[in-house]
Amino acid sequence: MGQIDPGRRSGFTGISGVTEMRLPEKQLEWQIGGWTLGVICCPGILRFSIWWDGNPLSLSISLPFIHLSCEHEGGEYWPWTWTVLRVVVGKQEFRTDLALNYWGIGISMHETNDWSIHLGPIDIECEYDKLYDDDLYTKPAAHLRLFPTARDRFECELEDIDHPTEG
Repeated sequence: MGQIDPGRRSGFTGISGVTEMRLPEKQLEWQIGGWTLGVICCPGILRFSIWWDGNPLSLSISLPFIHLSCEHEGGEYWPWTWTVLRVVVGKQEFRTDLALNYWGIGISMHETNDWSIHLGPIDIECEYDKLYDDDLYTKPAAHLRLFPTARDRFECELEDIDHPTEG
């Protein structure tokens, strides 16, 4: 009864025209009572880590090439994770997160444009053309944005340019 996600693609061209490649992986998931058990096998998982939460009860363990997870349905995750620094250069985002309920050492890369380095409770994320234009995602983290015109302007931003407010 495990199921493999048939929607996974090994390589595709993203919005930016840059060829992104998803590393091959096998993902299996089982529903038993109110629990979800999962296994992911991927050559991009090169870390030793443990993650847990209490609401809902959850536990995941990663070893090189394999990720095991167990989660009970319901509840809402506790806010144990904070983004402490975010730097965006064009469409490239570097983000440093602190997670008190996640401890690991190693590297993860499921896609060539999305990888992370894990050092204890610190996680350094490097993403290209993902959430670089979503400032709400990381508030109130320390934030540095260079070359902000890499993203399309929102309609409200264009209105402010056409009709500046008087101050």
